[in-house]
Amino acid sequence: MKESAYNLCAQDRDGTYYLFNTRRGAAHVLSADAYRTYWAAAAGRSAFEGAEDVLRELANKGFLVENDADELAEIMAAHDGARQSRARLEVLIAPTMACNLDCFYCFEANRYRGRMSPEVQANTVRLVRSYFESGTRQLDVTWYGGEPLLALPAIEHLSREFVALCDRFGSEYSASIVTNGTLMTAAKARQLASWKVKRAQITLDGVPEQHDVRRVPKNGGPTFFRILDGIEAAAAHMHVCVRINACRQVVARLDELLQILAARGLNRVITVYVAPLQKAQHHKAATQEAGQARRSPATRLGYDDLDALDGRSAADLALTFNDLLRGYEFAVADRLPHPRCTTCMADREHSWLIEANGDIQKCYWTAGLRAEAVGRLTEQGIVLQTPSGKWRDWTDSRNSECLTCVMLPVCLGRCPLNHLRHDSNYCPPFRYNWMGALARATGAANAQLAPARLPLAPEKVKELKFTIQ
Repeated sequence: MKESAYNLCAQDRDGTYYLFNTRRGAAHVLSADAYRTYWAAAAGRSAFEGAEDVLRELANKGFLVENDADELAEIMAAHDGARQSRARLEVLIAPTMACNLDCFYCFEANRYRGRMSPEVQANTVRLVRSYFESGTRQLDVTWYGGEPLLALPAIEHLSREFVALCDRFGSEYSASIVTNGTLMTAAKARQLASWKVKRAQITLDGVPEQHDVRRVPKNGGPTFFRILDGIEAAAAHMHVCVRINACRQVVARLDELLQILAARGLNRVITVYVAPLQKAQHHKAATQEAGQARRSPATRLGYDDLDALDGRSAADLALTFNDLLRGYEFAVADRLPHPRCTTCMADREHSWLIEANGDIQKCYWTAGLRAEAVGRLTEQGIVLQTPSGKWRDWTDSRNSECLTCVMLPVCLGRCPLNHLRHDSNYCPPFRYNWMGALARATGAANAQLAPARLPLAPEKVKELKFTIQ
C-alpha cells in the first residue's frame, strides 16, 4: 500500500489529525494516540494488533491505495466514461430568450424577442424520443431563459410531451425552473407543479435598497418584495432555492437579508445559497468578446460598478454564510465536496441548451450568443457546427497545474469556459477554505487547525496487500 496523492491533513492544538481524501470524498479523524499506535506498527516497531483497524479504515476511505495504482489515470478514465455516457439526457430549454428585467451584470446582453415556435418544440420532442429509443432512461429538464414564465404555454406543451414519453419508455423524469420570480404567482406555481416541476431557483441581490438597483424592469421600479411574494407562492408547491448574487456590499448586509426572509417564515421552507460575483468572471469576458459590454439603460450601472470578490474572499464567505444561516434556523448542510466525474453540462456530450430559435449551446453563459452556438436543432436531431469541437476537445490542453493538484478530483480543472478563455484564476473555494470546511463537517467547528504532514505508508505498509471492503 502507498499513500494516495489526494490526501489533505490538518492538525489541531491537541494533536488530533483531520484527514480528507479528495478522490473518495472521505473524511477521517485520528487522535494523536491512535496515530502513534498505528505508526509504531506500520514502522515495524510493534505488532499490527491494535492498529489493523486504523490501517483498514485508511485503505477503505482511500487514504492508502495499492502500490501499482495510477490514480490520475483512473480519474481520467472515469471522466472520459462519464462525458460520453448516454444514460442521462440533460436539457436546458429556453422557451424564450426575452426577459422582463434588465440586470446590468446579465450575461445575456443580446437577448432576442420571440417565443419558441411549434416547429422547434416538435423537434425538441423528437430529440428526446430519439435518446429514449437509443437506451437513455433519465431525462432532466431545466426551464431557462430569458424569463421562462413569459412562455408558459411552451412549458406546458413540452412538459406534457416529456412526461408522456417517460411513461411510455419507463424513464425517470426530473424538472426544475430558473426564474427571476417577478411573474410567479400561486396559480402559476400550481400549474408548474402539475407539470412535474419540482424545484425553482429564484435570485435576490441583497436587501431591498441594494436589490432594487440591480434587478430592475426595463422601465425601472422596485422588484424585491414582488419577488419575495413569488418565492412564497412557489414554496407552497415546490422546493425553492434562493440564490443571492453577492458582491462586497451585499455581503456586508447578508444578516439583514436573512432576517427579512425568516420574518416571512421562509426559513422553514426554502434553502439559500450565495453566488459570489467574482473578479475576472467569465460571463463578462463572453459579452465583451461579442462586442456587447454595456450598461443597463434602467440603472446606468455596468459590471465594473460591482465591488466583486476575489477567490479567497469567496471561500471565506462560503463558511461564514452557513453560520449566518444557522442563526436564523435555515437548513444547513456542512457537506464536504464529492469527487466529480464531469465538471458541468458543457463537459458532457449528451447535455444541451436549446434556445427558443433552435440554436444549441453547450454552456448557459453563452446563451444567446449566435457565434457560440454548437449546432442547430432540426427534424433529424442536432446538426453540429464548428464551435462544438472546442467543447469536445477542451481537456486535451488542460492546465498542467490542474492535473497535478490535490483538488483535481473535486473540480476537474473547474470550468471549461474559463479554460477556453485562458482564465486560470478560478479555483473552487474549497482550495482556500478546506481546513475550515473539514473542521465543520467533522464536528470541530471551533478547532483551530493548521496544515500537517501525516506519513501513512512506511516500508512495512508498502509491502502489505489486503482486500479493501
